[in-house]
Amino acid sequence: AVTLDTLHLQIKPTCVGSVTTRTVVIHNPTGVPMYYNWVIPEAYRRVLLVEPKQGVLRGNERHTLYWHFAPKKTGSYSMKIPVTIERAQVRDLADNDFTSTVDMAETMNLTYGTLTKKPQTV
Repeated sequence: AVTLDTLHLQIKPTCVGSVTTRTVVIHNPTGVPMYYNWVIPEAYRRVLLVEPKQGVLRGNERHTLYWHFAPKKTGSYSMKIPVTIERAQVRDLADNDFTSTVDMAETMNLTYGTLTKKPQTV
């Protein structure tokens, strides 16, 4: 299973009109290439951006994700951002054609933690 180095991304208070950027590392500890795609809900697309939004993680590979938060109004933000993770298509080098693996994993919709503007008390 693909993992993140944190399940709760906490962002320091950010002034309206400013941008705060945080990094999160996504890791594929398996030997199977995995495709990921972050699905930012429409309601948050003006205040939150992730780069890269999608990609392929080869076995034991890590990618650094850059999360940019730019509030449009004052207030507290709490967001759950789903990610789709599935087995990546592989290239068959014998015939130089792209094929899917026969046992293609189903798409899993996962929610990784909560993105918050300020720390929460648990």
